[in-house]
Amino acid sequence: MVQEKHNKLLSAIVSIGLLSFLGIVVETALNITFPQLTRYFSIPISQVQWLTTGYMLVSTSLIPFGSFLLKRFRVITLFRISCLSFLVGTLIASFANSFNLVLLGRLCQGIADGIALPLMFAVILNQVPKKKVGTFMGIGSLVIAFAPAVGPIYGGIIQDTLNWHFLFIILIPII
Repeated sequence: MVQEKHNKLLSAIVSIGLLSFLGIVVETALNITFPQLTRYFSIPISQVQWLTTGYMLVSTSLIPFGSFLLKRFRVITLFRISCLSFLVGTLIASFANSFNLVLLGRLCQGIADGIALPLMFAVILNQVPKKKVGTFMGIGSLVIAFAPAVGPIYGGIIQDTLNWHFLFIILIPII
């Protein structure tokens, strides 16, 4: 019984962490494709940078509301909203034929990350036994910290072998 609860908790933390991880991976991978996107959409790099800036603005604007959301919604509800927002954003960006649609997709992904990031740490702090909180916080932080290392590699591979749409398309089954 205790082991089953531990496994469910670990699965929940990994699932929420994976969502945050994917958001950051796409963010850093997309930065690699900025030159490709400027050519594809015939727009200046300063406009393409809004894909990262907009994502970060939405995400970081929502993070402080994590506690507020947790008081009003169940963890599973917030996780589902976050997953749905990330999936919708990824689908929009995957099949976008205009810059504004890609930006809309990224903003939806920012909503997802703004919910998922504090959610993961709240689950750790509220549900993990006190003597294991440090270990789980470390694992959660490691997942987040590892993403910026993976993103540019992922972006470079996609840019060299496929087109930028696949940065998003490949994530759909993972979500």
